[in-house]
Amino acid sequence: HHAALGLLRDLRADLFRRIGQARQLPARSTQAMHRLVADIDLLDQFPLRVLLPWAWGSLILLLVLGFLAWMDMTLLYWALPGLLLAWLLPWLGYWRGGQLARDEAERGEQRRAFLLDSLQLLTPLLIWQRWPERAADFARQDQDYLTQQDRQLQLTSLLTLLQQWALGASLLLILWQGWALLDSGAVSVPLLLAAVLELLGLNEALL
Repeated sequence: HHAALGLLRDLRADLFRRIGQARQLPARSTQAMHRLVADIDLLDQFPLRVLLPWAWGSLILLLVLGFLAWMDMTLLYWALPGLLLAWLLPWLGYWRGGQLARDEAERGEQRRAFLLDSLQLLTPLLIWQRWPERAADFARQDQDYLTQQDRQLQLTSLLTLLQQWALGASLLLILWQGWALLDSGAVSVPLLLAAVLELLGLNEALL
């Protein structure tokens, strides 16, 4: 984590130094610096919000699978599909969410640049009575930006729902098969309860 942040810090410092030493700054140098700072802020949160929870969930998943296999292989076979699906869903969401996040960043930067340009041209726009048209264009860009954020929230909600369904299906299958094993005396109630509690802990780690 610290090595990644140090690399990003060096990259940002090198880019700022090159931009500052250039005789003729690019027209969008300010935009490039703003995007870079925003991207670094997002990458700073990536290990804490994505990598660490998934790694912790992976460890708990291995413990759950090992415990189910120790209890009875039938429990492992029935619970495995739902557990693997819940484990893989965050990375599928990250792939799709990354696309949406890039689109949001691009729209947000266009929205910010359009607003700054409009404020710089405020007096001419008011003189030529073009401000209402400019304001309407900004309102459309702002709505597109908010719509893009809503898509990300919808994706997050959908993935959470699918994870809950997958883990819930695994829990029901464990209880179903565990009940039959209880009748046959293959497992005890405390062991079955421990398996259920482990699955609930995995649910907390993945979500």
